[in-house]
Amino acid sequence: GSFPFCCWNALATIPLVHTAGTLQAILYMSTPLSAYEIERLKNIERNQAVLAQLGLEALAPPKPTVVRKPKVQRPPTEPSRKSGRIAALPAPSVFIDAEHSNGKVVLGGVDAKAAKAAAEKTEEEAASAAAPLDEDPAPASEAELFPNEALVYGLLRDEKNRIARENDCAAYHVAQNRALMAMVRCVPRSVEALLSCWGWGEAKARSHGARLLATLEPHAAALREARRGRAADRQEAAGATEAAGEAAGAEGEEEVLEVEDDLPKTRDDLRPQEQPAYEAMLAWKRARAKELGYNDPCVICHNRTLCELVRLLPATPAALNAVWGIGAKRIAQHGDLMLSSLLPFRADLLATRPAAKRAAKRANAAETDAQPRRKPRAAGGSGTGGG
Repeated sequence: GSFPFCCWNALATIPLVHTAGTLQAILYMSTPLSAYEIERLKNIERNQAVLAQLGLEALAPPKPTVVRKPKVQRPPTEPSRKSGRIAALPAPSVFIDAEHSNGKVVLGGVDAKAAKAAAEKTEEEAASAAAPLDEDPAPASEAELFPNEALVYGLLRDEKNRIARENDCAAYHVAQNRALMAMVRCVPRSVEALLSCWGWGEAKARSHGARLLATLEPHAAALREARRGRAADRQEAAGATEAAGEAAGAEGEEEVLEVEDDLPKTRDDLRPQEQPAYEAMLAWKRARAKELGYNDPCVICHNRTLCELVRLLPATPAALNAVWGIGAKRIAQHGDLMLSSLLPFRADLLATRPAAKRAAKRANAAETDAQPRRKPRAAGGSGTGGG
Protein backbone atom coordinates (compact mmCIF):
# COMPACT_ATOMS: atom_id res chain seq x y z
CA GLY A 1 0.00 0.00 0.00
CA SER A 2 3.01 2.31 0.63
CA PHE A 3 4.63 1.67 -2.78
CA PRO A 4 4.06 4.75 -4.97
CA PHE A 5 1.74 4.36 -7.88
CA CYS A 6 4.15 6.05 -10.24
CA CYS A 7 6.65 3.32 -9.57
CA TRP A 8 4.17 0.69 -10.63
CA ASN A 9 3.61 2.54 -13.87
CA ALA A 10 7.36 2.75 -14.49
CA LEU A 11 7.75 -0.91 -13.67
CA ALA A 12 5.03 -1.89 -16.10
CA THR A 13 6.90 -0.23 -18.99
CA ILE A 14 10.19 -2.15 -18.37
CA PRO A 15 10.71 -5.26 -20.54
CA LEU A 16 10.18 -8.52 -18.78
CA VAL A 17 13.75 -9.60 -19.11
CA HIS A 18 14.89 -6.72 -16.92
CA THR A 19 11.93 -6.66 -14.57
CA ALA A 20 13.48 -8.74 -11.82
CA GLY A 21 16.60 -6.60 -11.46
CA THR A 22 14.72 -3.33 -11.69
CA LEU A 23 12.07 -4.54 -9.30
CA GLN A 24 14.71 -5.53 -6.78
CA ALA A 25 16.27 -2.08 -7.08
CA ILE A 26 12.93 -0.42 -6.60
CA LEU A 27 11.95 -2.59 -3.64
CA TYR A 28 15.09 -1.50 -1.82
CA MET A 29 13.97 2.07 -1.96
CA SER A 30 12.38 3.23 1.26
CA THR A 31 11.24 6.63 -0.10
CA PRO A 32 9.25 7.65 -3.23
CA LEU A 33 11.24 8.11 -6.46
CA SER A 34 12.33 11.57 -7.36
CA ALA A 35 11.81 13.18 -10.74
CA TYR A 36 15.45 12.44 -11.61
CA GLU A 37 15.09 8.75 -10.80
CA ILE A 38 11.89 8.51 -12.85
CA GLU A 39 13.65 10.14 -15.80
CA ARG A 40 16.56 7.69 -15.39
CA LEU A 41 14.21 4.72 -15.52
CA LYS A 42 12.65 6.09 -18.68
CA ASN A 43 16.07 6.42 -20.29
CA ILE A 44 16.90 2.83 -19.39
CA GLU A 45 13.59 1.72 -20.92
CA ARG A 46 14.26 3.58 -24.16
CA ASN A 47 17.80 2.19 -24.39
CA GLN A 48 16.60 -1.34 -23.85
CA ALA A 49 13.96 -0.91 -26.54
CA VAL A 50 16.54 0.37 -29.03
CA LEU A 51 18.85 -2.59 -28.30
CA ALA A 52 15.98 -5.03 -28.72
CA GLN A 53 14.97 -3.36 -31.98
CA LEU A 54 18.52 -3.67 -33.36
CA GLY A 55 18.94 -7.23 -32.14
CA LEU A 56 22.05 -6.31 -30.17
CA GLU A 57 20.84 -7.28 -26.74
CA ALA A 58 21.75 -10.93 -27.17
CA LEU A 59 25.19 -10.03 -28.57
CA ALA A 60 26.57 -8.63 -25.33
CA PRO A 61 30.09 -10.01 -24.97
CA PRO A 62 30.38 -12.67 -22.28
CA LYS A 63 32.95 -12.34 -19.61
CA PRO A 64 36.24 -13.75 -20.82
CA THR A 65 37.36 -16.91 -19.13
CA VAL A 66 40.89 -16.70 -17.83
CA VAL A 67 42.95 -19.68 -18.89
CA ARG A 68 45.74 -20.25 -16.45
CA LYS A 69 48.83 -21.94 -17.75
CA PRO A 70 49.87 -24.95 -15.74
CA LYS A 71 53.05 -24.46 -13.75
CA VAL A 72 56.01 -26.23 -15.25
CA GLN A 73 57.92 -28.21 -12.68
CA ARG A 74 61.59 -27.39 -13.22
CA PRO A 75 64.19 -29.96 -12.27
CA PRO A 76 66.14 -29.04 -9.12
CA THR A 77 69.46 -27.32 -9.89
CA GLU A 78 72.65 -28.29 -8.12
CA PRO A 79 74.24 -25.62 -5.86
CA SER A 80 77.22 -23.78 -7.28
CA ARG A 81 79.16 -24.32 -4.03
CA LYS A 82 79.42 -27.66 -2.33
CA SER A 83 80.41 -28.38 1.22
CA GLY A 84 81.26 -31.61 2.96
CA ARG A 85 77.81 -31.65 4.52
CA ILE A 86 76.04 -31.35 1.14
CA ALA A 87 78.32 -33.92 -0.44
CA ALA A 88 77.64 -36.24 2.52
CA LEU A 89 81.36 -36.69 3.15
CA PRO A 90 82.32 -38.17 6.50
CA ALA A 91 83.93 -35.75 8.92
CA PRO A 92 87.57 -36.51 9.84
CA SER A 93 87.94 -38.49 13.02
CA VAL A 94 90.21 -36.10 14.97
CA PHE A 95 89.91 -34.87 18.53
CA ILE A 96 92.16 -33.30 21.18
CA ASP A 97 93.34 -36.15 23.35
CA ALA A 98 95.57 -34.13 25.71
CA GLU A 99 96.77 -30.56 26.16
CA HIS A 100 100.12 -29.57 27.68
CA SER A 101 100.85 -26.52 29.79
CA ASN A 102 102.92 -25.00 26.98
CA GLY A 103 99.86 -24.85 24.72
CA LYS A 104 100.69 -27.89 22.60
CA VAL A 105 97.94 -30.44 22.03
CA VAL A 106 98.01 -34.17 21.31
CA LEU A 107 95.51 -35.30 18.69
CA GLY A 108 93.58 -38.53 18.87
CA GLY A 109 91.37 -40.40 16.45
CA VAL A 110 91.73 -42.44 13.29
CA ASP A 111 92.78 -39.46 11.17
CA ALA A 112 95.11 -37.87 13.75
CA LYS A 113 98.32 -38.91 11.96
CA ALA A 114 97.08 -37.59 8.64
CA ALA A 115 96.04 -34.25 10.21
CA LYS A 116 99.41 -33.89 11.96
CA ALA A 117 101.30 -34.69 8.75
CA ALA A 118 99.27 -32.13 6.80
CA ALA A 119 99.94 -29.46 9.45
CA GLU A 120 103.68 -30.21 9.50
CA LYS A 121 103.80 -30.09 5.71
CA THR A 122 102.15 -26.67 5.74
CA GLU A 123 104.62 -25.39 8.36
CA GLU A 124 107.57 -26.74 6.39
CA GLU A 125 106.38 -25.11 3.18
CA ALA A 126 105.90 -21.78 4.96
CA ALA A 127 109.25 -21.96 6.73
CA SER A 128 111.20 -23.15 3.72
CA ALA A 129 109.64 -20.65 1.34
CA ALA A 130 112.59 -19.83 -0.81
CA ALA A 131 113.95 -16.49 0.33
CA PRO A 132 115.95 -14.77 -2.42
CA LEU A 133 119.68 -15.07 -2.05
CA ASP A 134 121.99 -12.11 -1.72
CA GLU A 135 122.52 -12.21 -5.49
CA ASP A 136 118.85 -11.40 -6.13
CA PRO A 137 119.08 -7.98 -7.85
CA ALA A 138 115.48 -6.99 -6.97
CA PRO A 139 114.16 -8.03 -3.54
CA ALA A 140 110.37 -8.28 -3.60
CA SER A 141 109.75 -7.00 -0.06
CA GLU A 142 111.49 -5.08 2.69
CA ALA A 143 111.74 -8.25 4.78
CA GLU A 144 114.29 -9.61 2.27
CA LEU A 145 116.71 -6.74 2.86
CA PHE A 146 119.68 -6.98 5.16
CA PRO A 147 119.67 -4.56 8.12
CA ASN A 148 122.14 -2.12 6.55
CA GLU A 149 120.20 -2.22 3.29
CA ALA A 150 116.90 -1.57 5.08
CA LEU A 151 118.35 1.59 6.65
CA VAL A 152 119.41 3.04 3.28
CA TYR A 153 116.13 1.94 1.71
CA GLY A 154 114.26 4.04 4.29
CA LEU A 155 116.32 7.10 3.33
CA LEU A 156 115.62 6.58 -0.37
CA ARG A 157 111.92 6.19 0.29
CA ASP A 158 111.82 9.45 2.27
CA GLU A 159 113.57 11.24 -0.58
CA LYS A 160 111.14 9.73 -3.07
CA ASN A 161 108.18 11.04 -1.04
CA ARG A 162 109.72 14.52 -0.98
CA ILE A 163 110.13 14.49 -4.76
CA ALA A 164 106.50 13.40 -5.15
CA ARG A 165 105.27 16.27 -2.95
CA GLU A 166 107.35 18.79 -4.87
CA ASN A 167 105.99 17.57 -8.22
CA ASP A 168 102.44 17.12 -6.86
CA CYS A 169 102.21 13.53 -8.07
CA ALA A 170 101.82 10.05 -6.64
CA ALA A 171 104.94 8.58 -5.03
CA TYR A 172 104.93 5.52 -7.28
CA HIS A 173 105.20 7.84 -10.31
CA VAL A 174 108.67 8.74 -9.05
CA ALA A 175 109.78 5.14 -8.43
CA GLN A 176 108.32 1.93 -7.10
CA ASN A 177 109.48 0.66 -3.72
CA ARG A 178 110.98 -2.42 -5.33
CA ALA A 179 113.02 -0.15 -7.62
CA LEU A 180 114.50 1.49 -4.52
CA MET A 181 115.31 -1.93 -3.03
CA ALA A 182 117.05 -2.82 -6.28
CA MET A 183 119.17 0.32 -5.85
CA VAL A 184 120.37 -0.62 -2.36
CA ARG A 185 121.12 -4.17 -3.54
CA CYS A 186 122.94 -3.35 -6.78
CA VAL A 187 124.40 0.03 -5.64
CA PRO A 188 124.69 1.71 -9.08
CA ARG A 189 127.35 4.37 -9.51
CA SER A 190 125.72 6.45 -12.29
CA VAL A 191 122.43 7.12 -14.04
CA GLU A 192 123.53 4.81 -16.87
CA ALA A 193 124.16 2.01 -14.36
CA LEU A 194 120.78 2.74 -12.78
CA LEU A 195 119.08 1.69 -16.02
CA SER A 196 120.20 -1.89 -15.40
CA CYS A 197 118.32 -1.99 -12.07
CA TRP A 198 114.79 -3.33 -11.82
CA GLY A 199 111.98 -0.80 -12.42
CA TRP A 200 114.14 1.97 -13.92
CA GLY A 201 113.60 3.32 -17.42
CA GLU A 202 115.12 6.24 -19.26
CA ALA A 203 112.37 8.72 -18.32
CA LYS A 204 112.44 8.02 -14.58
CA ALA A 205 116.21 7.75 -14.44
CA ARG A 206 116.60 11.06 -16.28
CA SER A 207 114.01 12.84 -14.11
CA HIS A 208 114.81 11.56 -10.61
CA GLY A 209 117.81 9.24 -10.84
CA ALA A 210 120.52 11.81 -10.03
CA ARG A 211 118.76 13.00 -6.88
CA LEU A 212 118.19 9.48 -5.54
CA LEU A 213 121.78 8.49 -6.39
CA ALA A 214 122.96 11.48 -4.37
CA THR A 215 121.04 10.10 -1.38
CA LEU A 216 122.57 6.65 -1.94
CA GLU A 217 126.18 7.79 -2.43
CA PRO A 218 127.17 8.37 1.27
CA HIS A 219 126.26 4.72 2.02
CA ALA A 220 127.42 3.13 -1.25
CA ALA A 221 130.90 2.10 -0.03
CA ALA A 222 129.54 0.40 3.10
CA LEU A 223 126.88 -1.45 1.11
CA ARG A 224 129.43 -2.73 -1.41
CA GLU A 225 131.80 -3.84 1.36
CA ALA A 226 129.01 -5.67 3.22
CA ARG A 227 128.00 -7.41 0.03
CA ARG A 228 131.55 -8.56 -0.67
CA GLY A 229 131.78 -9.86 2.90
CA ARG A 230 128.58 -11.84 2.53
CA ALA A 231 129.83 -13.32 -0.74
CA ALA A 232 133.04 -14.42 0.97
CA ASP A 233 131.07 -15.96 3.84
CA ARG A 234 128.91 -17.90 1.41
CA GLN A 235 131.94 -19.29 -0.36
CA GLU A 236 133.52 -20.27 2.96
CA ALA A 237 130.30 -21.88 4.17
CA ALA A 238 129.93 -23.78 0.89
CA GLY A 239 133.52 -25.07 1.14
CA ALA A 240 133.09 -26.04 4.78
CA THR A 241 129.86 -27.87 4.00
CA GLU A 242 131.52 -29.81 1.22
CA ALA A 243 134.45 -30.69 3.50
CA ALA A 244 132.07 -31.74 6.27
CA GLY A 245 130.21 -33.98 3.84
CA GLU A 246 133.45 -35.64 2.75
CA ALA A 247 134.50 -36.11 6.37
CA ALA A 248 131.13 -37.60 7.23
CA GLY A 249 131.45 -40.01 4.33
CA ALA A 250 134.93 -41.01 5.49
CA GLU A 251 133.89 -41.54 9.10
CA GLY A 252 130.88 -43.55 8.03
CA GLU A 253 129.11 -45.27 10.91
CA GLU A 254 130.62 -43.13 13.64
CA GLU A 255 128.92 -40.02 12.19
CA VAL A 256 125.55 -41.76 12.20
CA LEU A 257 125.87 -42.45 15.91
CA GLU A 258 126.00 -38.72 16.64
CA VAL A 259 122.19 -38.55 16.71
CA GLU A 260 120.46 -41.85 17.30
CA ASP A 261 116.80 -40.90 16.92
CA ASP A 262 114.96 -38.72 14.42
CA LEU A 263 115.57 -35.01 14.63
CA PRO A 264 112.94 -33.13 16.65
CA LYS A 265 110.30 -31.07 14.90
CA THR A 266 108.42 -29.59 17.87
CA ARG A 267 109.14 -28.79 21.50
CA ASP A 268 107.42 -32.01 22.55
CA ASP A 269 110.06 -34.03 20.66
CA LEU A 270 112.91 -32.60 22.74
CA ARG A 271 114.56 -34.38 25.63
CA PRO A 272 114.13 -32.89 29.11
CA GLN A 273 117.75 -31.70 29.26
CA GLU A 274 117.28 -29.87 25.93
CA GLN A 275 114.29 -27.81 27.09
CA PRO A 276 116.29 -25.02 28.85
CA ALA A 277 118.47 -24.50 25.78
CA TYR A 278 115.36 -24.35 23.58
CA GLU A 279 113.74 -21.75 25.85
CA ALA A 280 116.89 -19.63 25.74
CA MET A 281 117.04 -19.83 21.95
CA LEU A 282 113.34 -18.95 21.73
CA ALA A 283 113.89 -15.86 23.90
CA TRP A 284 116.84 -14.88 21.71
CA LYS A 285 114.73 -15.22 18.55
CA ARG A 286 112.00 -12.96 19.93
CA ALA A 287 114.51 -10.36 21.08
CA ARG A 288 116.26 -10.44 17.69
CA ALA A 289 112.96 -9.94 15.86
CA LYS A 290 112.08 -7.02 18.10
CA GLU A 291 115.51 -5.51 17.54
CA LEU A 292 115.09 -5.62 13.75
CA GLY A 293 111.50 -4.38 13.88
CA TYR A 294 109.78 -7.62 12.79
CA ASN A 295 106.30 -8.34 14.14
CA ASP A 296 106.63 -12.07 13.41
CA PRO A 297 109.64 -13.74 15.12
CA CYS A 298 109.47 -16.59 12.58
CA VAL A 299 111.13 -14.23 10.10
CA ILE A 300 114.33 -14.89 12.08
CA CYS A 301 113.88 -18.67 12.01
CA HIS A 302 111.23 -21.32 12.57
CA ASN A 303 110.74 -23.07 15.91
CA ARG A 304 111.69 -26.34 14.24
CA THR A 305 115.06 -24.76 13.46
CA LEU A 306 115.59 -24.11 17.18
CA CYS A 307 114.68 -27.72 17.99
CA GLU A 308 117.33 -29.01 15.59
CA LEU A 309 119.88 -26.49 16.89
CA VAL A 310 119.69 -27.82 20.44
CA ARG A 311 119.92 -31.39 19.13
CA LEU A 312 122.69 -31.02 16.54
CA LEU A 313 124.67 -28.39 18.52
CA PRO A 314 126.61 -26.83 15.62
CA ALA A 315 129.80 -25.01 16.60
CA THR A 316 130.62 -23.04 13.43
CA PRO A 317 128.60 -21.02 10.89
CA ALA A 318 129.42 -23.64 8.27
CA ALA A 319 127.83 -26.35 10.42
CA LEU A 320 124.59 -24.34 10.55
CA ASN A 321 123.94 -25.35 6.93
CA ALA A 322 122.98 -28.81 8.19
CA VAL A 323 120.15 -27.38 10.30
CA TRP A 324 116.65 -27.35 8.82
CA GLY A 325 115.45 -23.92 7.68
CA ILE A 326 118.86 -22.21 7.68
CA GLY A 327 120.49 -20.97 4.50
CA ALA A 328 123.24 -18.62 3.49
CA LYS A 329 121.17 -15.49 4.13
CA ARG A 330 120.16 -16.48 7.67
CA ILE A 331 123.71 -17.51 8.47
CA ALA A 332 124.99 -14.12 7.32
CA GLN A 333 122.33 -12.25 9.30
CA HIS A 334 121.99 -14.28 12.50
CA GLY A 335 124.51 -17.16 12.44
CA ASP A 336 127.02 -15.76 14.95
CA LEU A 337 124.26 -14.71 17.35
CA MET A 338 122.68 -18.17 17.15
CA LEU A 339 125.94 -19.84 18.06
CA SER A 340 126.57 -17.37 20.88
CA SER A 341 123.16 -18.07 22.40
CA LEU A 342 123.69 -21.82 22.13
CA LEU A 343 127.25 -21.84 23.48
CA PRO A 344 126.42 -21.81 27.26
CA PHE A 345 124.45 -25.05 26.88
CA ARG A 346 126.63 -26.84 24.36
CA ALA A 347 129.07 -28.62 26.66
CA ASP A 348 126.38 -29.96 29.01
CA LEU A 349 124.23 -31.18 26.13
CA LEU A 350 127.17 -32.89 24.45
CA ALA A 351 127.87 -34.75 27.67
CA THR A 352 124.33 -36.12 27.80
CA ARG A 353 124.34 -37.49 24.27
CA PRO A 354 124.17 -41.29 23.96
CA ALA A 355 127.11 -41.28 21.54
CA ALA A 356 129.15 -39.14 23.90
CA LYS A 357 128.45 -41.50 26.77
CA ARG A 358 129.57 -44.49 24.73
CA ALA A 359 132.68 -42.62 23.58
CA ALA A 360 133.51 -41.72 27.21
CA LYS A 361 132.98 -45.35 28.21
CA ARG A 362 135.32 -46.55 25.45
CA ALA A 363 137.91 -43.95 26.49
CA ASN A 364 137.75 -45.11 30.10
CA ALA A 365 138.10 -48.73 29.02
CA ALA A 366 141.12 -47.88 26.89
CA GLU A 367 142.70 -45.97 29.76
CA THR A 368 142.18 -48.95 32.10
CA ASP A 369 143.74 -51.32 29.61
CA ALA A 370 146.74 -49.01 29.27
CA GLN A 371 147.53 -49.09 33.02
CA PRO A 372 150.32 -51.58 34.03
CA ARG A 373 149.13 -54.73 35.76
CA ARG A 374 150.33 -55.43 39.34
CA LYS A 375 153.12 -57.96 39.56
CA PRO A 376 152.21 -61.28 41.16
CA ARG A 377 153.29 -61.66 44.80
CA ALA A 378 156.53 -63.62 45.28
CA ALA A 379 156.30 -67.08 46.82
CA GLY A 380 157.26 -67.30 50.46
CA GLY A 381 156.63 -63.68 51.12
CA SER A 382 154.85 -62.38 54.13
CA GLY A 383 151.22 -63.06 54.06
CA THR A 384 148.33 -64.20 56.07
CA GLY A 385 148.86 -67.85 55.30
CA GLY A 386 151.50 -69.94 57.12
CA GLY A 387 154.30 -71.82 55.43
